[in-house]
Amino acid sequence: MSCLDSDGTPQRDFIHVADAVEAYLAVADSLARPELRGRAWNAGTSEPVAVIEVVERLIAASGRDLAPDVRGSISPAGEIDRQWLDSTAIRRELGWQPARELGEGLRETYAWYAETFGGPS
Repeated sequence: MSCLDSDGTPQRDFIHVADAVEAYLAVADSLARPELRGRAWNAGTSEPVAVIEVVERLIAASGRDLAPDVRGSISPAGEIDRQWLDSTAIRRELGWQPARELGEGLRETYAWYAETFGGPS
């Protein structure tokens, strides 16, 4: 079992892999437009989520009666406490936005791992 090396409060911008792929495809499609070539694009939800919340939601998706294994009391040294992306440009200029809500993506991902690697479903 893995553990949290922080108190779980650091926040990140979590995105489902399928949404990330769609963002890359939107950027690839934009290359036909010379004015957009060479741009940097941020693809995310623009909504920070605490790491502990992701763990709790993943446990809920598993349907198992577990508690997060929190072993840290603060953010690890050198870690940025709050970090997320501003996806305004890719949404406005390329029409991309994530299609999956975090809980949906975690349930889908857990189900895939359980089916693929033979764990509890």
